[in-house]
Amino acid sequence: MEVRDQLAMERTKLANERTLLAYSRTAMALILAGLSFIKFFDDPLYRALGAMFIPIGIVIGVVGYRRYCKKQERIMHHSQVYSPTSHIHAEVARQEKNRP
Repeated sequence: MEVRDQLAMERTKLANERTLLAYSRTAMALILAGLSFIKFFDDPLYRALGAMFIPIGIVIGVVGYRRYCKKQERIMHHSQVYSPTSHIHAEVARQEKNRP
């Protein structure tokens, strides 16, 4: 695999991980907000809002994790069936290797 393609693959993997972390952060914030609303407010409206935030946060966390796994699988499949993108680069490298 060419260096630029390896770096592109690494950037893709890191972007996928950053997306998972964003989903996790959002899910955690919603769950904590829901727990805080339930714990610190006596108003039934806030308690109902808190009770809604918790399952929404859990769903967002699960969806984010499933998306991460599917994307990771596609990334791994793509790296296994890799073919060079730059035939010119491969030819230049071969010629430089054969120089005396």
